Amino acid sequence: MSDPGAPQMVTVKCEKHGLRYNPNLHSGCVRCRREAGEPISGSGALAPGPVAEGPANAGGSVVPALAVAALLVIVTGGGFYAAHRQWHERYGNLLGGGQETYGEDYYDAEELEFPDELELTPEEREQLEGLRDELEKRIREESGQ
Repeated sequence: MSDPGAPQMVTVKCEKHGLRYNPNLHSGCVRCRREAGEPISGSGALAPGPVAEGPANAGGSVVPALAVAALLVIVTGGGFYAAHRQWHERYGNLLGGGQETYGEDYYDAEELEFPDELELTPEEREQLEGLRDELEKRIREESGQ
């Protein structure tokens, strides 16, 4: 079941550090090899020598990256807040949350006046004024006046 040509798995306990190692593969335990300056196979943890330059070792400061990230968070949050306010101003009362959120004087009767530049027929103007009166009545009922 095991390959006869494969090295035997024998472990020996290091007297200095108390760690086990395979003398057929290594000259000592991992600590002894580190102390001797040997490269540790599989990790290269303390292999002396020059460090390769690359993105991980670019030497740049973290501060500019954090500043850019903070700026992106602020700008994105401000954009979402502005979009939320616009949507809520237009459609907030459809869901029943507009007046409570913005206060009683948010729906002022003056805002419900129709501008003269709409060029409405007298019938259309009368119909819109009737709708305005209904809205004002609903607003007064909801606010308890």
